[in-house]
Amino acid sequence: MRRHIVMKVLLMALLVAGGGISAQDSEPDYRGELRLGSHYTGVSDYYKKVAEYDRGKDGMLPDFGFRFDSRYRSGYLGLSGDYFDPRRHNFQLVSRYQDRFRFSGEYRSFFRNQATDNLNNIAAREALDTAWTVPGGKMLTHEDKNPGIDYGLTRREINASIEVRPTTKWDLRMVAAHRTIIEKGAEQATATNHCFSCHITSQAVAAERRTHFYSGGIEVSPGPVTLGYDYRYRTFKSLVPGATVLYDQARHPVTGAMVAEFGSRVAFDNREIEYYVFPEVNKTAHTFKASTDILGGWLSGSFTTSKAKNNDAGLELTGNGGVVRYFVRPGKRSSLSITASIHRLENDTVFIDLPNWREGRPGGGQNFDYTRYSSLTRTVGKGMVQWKYRPSRKYNIALMAGLESVKRDDYPYRGADYETKTYSFEGSLKYRPESRYQIGLKYHLDKTSDPFISFGRLLERNGSATLTPLPGNTQVFYFQRDALRYGNISNQAELSHQADISLAYRISERASLSAGVKLLLEKNNNLDSLEYEHEMFQPNFNLSLTPHPRWAISAGYAYYSDRSNGPLAVAMMDG
Repeated sequence: MRRHIVMKVLLMALLVAGGGISAQDSEPDYRGELRLGSHYTGVSDYYKKVAEYDRGKDGMLPDFGFRFDSRYRSGYLGLSGDYFDPRRHNFQLVSRYQDRFRFSGEYRSFFRNQATDNLNNIAAREALDTAWTVPGGKMLTHEDKNPGIDYGLTRREINASIEVRPTTKWDLRMVAAHRTIIEKGAEQATATNHCFSCHITSQAVAAERRTHFYSGGIEVSPGPVTLGYDYRYRTFKSLVPGATVLYDQARHPVTGAMVAEFGSRVAFDNREIEYYVFPEVNKTAHTFKASTDILGGWLSGSFTTSKAKNNDAGLELTGNGGVVRYFVRPGKRSSLSITASIHRLENDTVFIDLPNWREGRPGGGQNFDYTRYSSLTRTVGKGMVQWKYRPSRKYNIALMAGLESVKRDDYPYRGADYETKTYSFEGSLKYRPESRYQIGLKYHLDKTSDPFISFGRLLERNGSATLTPLPGNTQVFYFQRDALRYGNISNQAELSHQADISLAYRISERASLSAGVKLLLEKNNNLDSLEYEHEMFQPNFNLSLTPHPRWAISAGYAYYSDRSNGPLAVAMMDG
């Protein structure tokens, strides 16, 4: 209902604007276009791999489009649309009156397939002998409750914006906009049970989610200073409940016997659990802006304060930050820009309430409740200096130096203040000795100290026999073996080199050639267990010919190679 009201108000504003235009301009210029056609789609094998945004319908299908323009001396009114199929289409309305009023409205829809995980690779069973001839009791199994379903979402967007300039005094401008995103369809949801076997369950889940964006702002220039304010509000809500799954009854890990001992070791035992839940989220942001001429250059700055809230869990994320930029031209052929910013993010802590370990059993009752302190709570500071110089028509030179600091409050432990610093340097050159060809060179270097790392999580030392059972117990449990974990891992580089070489050559008036290559090399050699490396190589070549003014021929070749290493975790049946 709210969406319809908003669209009616915006449409009325459009009609009023159109009426004002026609009253002042007696001889409008009308132009129209209508397109009628058809398209053929042929899909074979698993179409989701090659037709992510196609409905998968074979045969001749109709489509059409239209354009209508009404131009006046003082304004413009336009309507256009394209219809491809019932799930893919878009329509637009545009109105403009002098520089006093602008309106744009758009409705578009498209469909996106979602690949189906058939779970065929999830099946295993332990063996009790090294020859793998005696099967054990622990198993990895799967179950698809809705086989053969095509998963996908239809996404619809409604956009509308109005800009009003009521007076030329102080160059006053006001804007307002609204955007709605509606997603509807079916998705695949999977859940994992573990007791006594790992059991993966897949089922189809209805999806219907709506996101609303509201924004407004004002800008005014009282004298040499320009001031502005922007307001943004966003809401997200799922209109369907989450999926549920029956968490298996706890059993003996080998025999499958139902003993009370094993039910006391898990958080859920023979219970229906809700999962695949999307929380209702609201976000509000306020931005204050100012800019002015100073010291022969242009100084601008802004400050933003925002708050995002998970209404279901009662959690909040607050952010405050500002940015300042100064731009100046020291000479006719050079420019200098300096940018500095700082942002502070604070995320609420979460208390995790767990049932006591082996509640009511001999040697049990241990309390594993804890408070999670998020590594999202951080302070991010950035600074950059960029200088551009053009000594002649043949050369363009640019140099950049920057620093980014990310300081996390509670990582890897409470109060640690883990800080990552990245120093960046970049140089580029464009050389054009004549109008027929141009060469471009660019090199970028990032050097990072203390990149983000997962500490002590990669491997487990061979030493479980050295652990001591807890009081009242005769065995060592899995959670005690956490003390044996070691190995720092990361996919964040300490040193990153990037190079980009390009060539453009105009062979003649009707032929042109372009080629280039991009290179990337990243390394992190300061990890205790695994050295990280990443390499990328991407050459390209393109030839364009225009033998006749009405048609052209283009041919190209591109190659992409990306190689990196990373940790591999193998799930063992015995933990």
